[in-house]
Amino acid sequence: MLLLTVAGLASTAFHPSDGKTYPRGEFYPLSSYPMYSHFSGRDYYVYLADADGGAVRCKDYGITAPKLKKRFKSDLKAAKLRESELRERRLSPAKLGMVADKVLRWVAKKRRADASLSPGDELTMRMVYIYSESGEIRKEEYRVAGAVLEK
Repeated sequence: MLLLTVAGLASTAFHPSDGKTYPRGEFYPLSSYPMYSHFSGRDYYVYLADADGGAVRCKDYGITAPKLKKRFKSDLKAAKLRESELRERRLSPAKLGMVADKVLRWVAKKRRADASLSPGDELTMRMVYIYSESGEIRKEEYRVAGAVLEK
């Protein structure tokens, strides 16, 4: 472990700083965190909202925002739909709504007693597309599912 640490520090210390551009990539053992090194020109996120579109805390339903998106992605895959189609906005609202409705009903069942929404209120799932166009970052938001909360 000591040898690996010394090798990593040495490679950093002796990295050329002559202003030239060097190839990108992994320089093992130092990682550039590849999951953050490339951003697609199109992406999306989902969030929970009330009937008027106001954001609702995921914590009220015992989940986190990343877990909500992961569940959405796994249900999308279970429905034999590809996330790439979703990013490219090639999925019909009916297919997308079917998946979102399933996820939202799963979330609604996990409502905590101290949640901001009460039984009879509508919980919705909203999707936000983010994309680059003409050098600008744009976003479009849609309501993809809704469910009335039960006791």
